[in-house]
Amino acid sequence: MENQVQNFENQEIKADVLDFTKNKVLDITLDQLKRSHKENNIFGNPITGMHHIDIINNIMENCDKNKLHPEIYDLFAAQNTDRACPGVSVLPRMEDKYGKNAVEATILRRVFANIRLSIWDDETFTTNIAFAFHQKGIQLAIGNMVMVCHNQVLLGKSDSMFFSTYNEPGINYKATLDIYGILKSFNSLINQLEELIYRQREIYHKLIGIQLSTEDLYALIGALSTLRIKADTRNFNLKNHKTYPLGQSQLNKFVENITLKFMSDENKGKSVSLWDVYNSVTDLYKGNLMEIPNILPQNIAFSRFLEDRYMLKSI
Repeated sequence: MENQVQNFENQEIKADVLDFTKNKVLDITLDQLKRSHKENNIFGNPITGMHHIDIINNIMENCDKNKLHPEIYDLFAAQNTDRACPGVSVLPRMEDKYGKNAVEATILRRVFANIRLSIWDDETFTTNIAFAFHQKGIQLAIGNMVMVCHNQVLLGKSDSMFFSTYNEPGINYKATLDIYGILKSFNSLINQLEELIYRQREIYHKLIGIQLSTEDLYALIGALSTLRIKADTRNFNLKNHKTYPLGQSQLNKFVENITLKFMSDENKGKSVSLWDVYNSVTDLYKGNLMEIPNILPQNIAFSRFLEDRYMLKSI
C-alpha cells in the first residue's frame, strides 16, 4: 500500500496535525489537503476517479484560464459517525513516521470547498462553486453566494447548475455522471455562466418584493413541516421518498430565526420578505451545522420548493 501515499521521503517532515477528536469539522488549507493520505483502490487508482485535491485544482485551473478570478473561499473537512467508512481515518503506520494525527497520516473522505469567482462581484453577491466530496460521491453546484454570510443561492435553472455522481430521492438532475463527466459539463457551462448568475440576481430582487404576512409565514412553515413528515413517516400511505428542505431540528431553528426577524425593529411584526425566508434557511446549510452530503441536495430541494410555490421558474 505504500505506493498509495504521496512521496514525502525527500521533504522535511513538519509537525502539522489535524485533530478531529475535539472538533468534528476543521478548516484546512489546500496544502494540507494535498499532503493528506490519498485513498486508492487495489489497482492504485483513486476510488472516486480523481482525488479531491486534483478535482479542486482542475476547477481552479479552468476558471483561471477563462479569467474568472478563482480563489478558495472556504475549505474544510469533517468527521462523521459511520464506523465502516468514517469521514476521517488516521493510519497508525503513517503516524509512526510523521507523528500523532499528522496530516500525512490522515485520510479525508469528507471535504467541502467554496471556490469564489470574483469577476461578477457586486455589493451583495459573489459567484461561488460549491464542491462536496464524501463517501456517497461527488457534487458540484454553481451559483451566487451572499458575501456577508456565505449562503449559497441555487434558485433558477438549478438543473443546469448542479451536478452529482449519484441520485438523491426526489431530486432529478444530471446525476450518475462520473467526475470526468462533471468536469466536462462544468467546462461547457462556463460560457453561459454570466447569464445564469445575473438571472439569479433578478430572482433575488423578486424575492425582496414578495412580502409574507403572519398567515403566509405559518402556511409556509406548515408546508415545510409536511414535507419532512411525509419523508420520515413509516406509514406507507403517506410516505414520500423525496429529499426534504429541512429536517426537524433545522425547521425548529428556522422558525426561531425567522420569528426574530419578523419581530425586529425593521419589520415590526408586519411582514418579512421571501428573501428573508430564503436567507434564513440557506444559513442553516453549513458544514458545521449538518452532514456534508446533505448540504447541496437540501439546498436544491428548498430552491425548488420556493420556485414551485411562488412561480419563480418563469424568470
